[in-house]
Amino acid sequence: MIARRLLAVLFLAAGVCLPLFAHELGLIQVEATFQKDGTYVVDLLVDREHLPLQVSGAATSPDVFLRGIESSAVLSFDGKPAGHGKPEVTKVEGKPNVTRLRLTGRTPSEVSRFTFADNAILGYFVLKLRS
Repeated sequence: MIARRLLAVLFLAAGVCLPLFAHELGLIQVEATFQKDGTYVVDLLVDREHLPLQVSGAATSPDVFLRGIESSAVLSFDGKPAGHGKPEVTKVEGKPNVTRLRLTGRTPSEVSRFTFADNAILGYFVLKLRS
């Protein structure tokens, strides 16, 4: 009987806490896909609901924030920064508060390491890599 109650409490706690933890994946999630045709796509998924406040206390304009992220993004292959094409900004279907900033370009041949950095992103971010 005690084991059942303990199990019920654990399931209830997991049901309440896991969605809260899942929501705190950061202001930005970065998804990089390396395609077989030698190109890459890096999607920066920005949760506009959690944009940082400016010193004045006013919310940062999403357009200004996205431009700052794009201009500060550094994609490197084997330690050499790579340029990217014109960024695309779109809404994410089914997620009204999320904007996608897409960076694309060519993956250099015979690289072994990819790194992503962005000084405009405060705190941490999730980086998901796919090929």
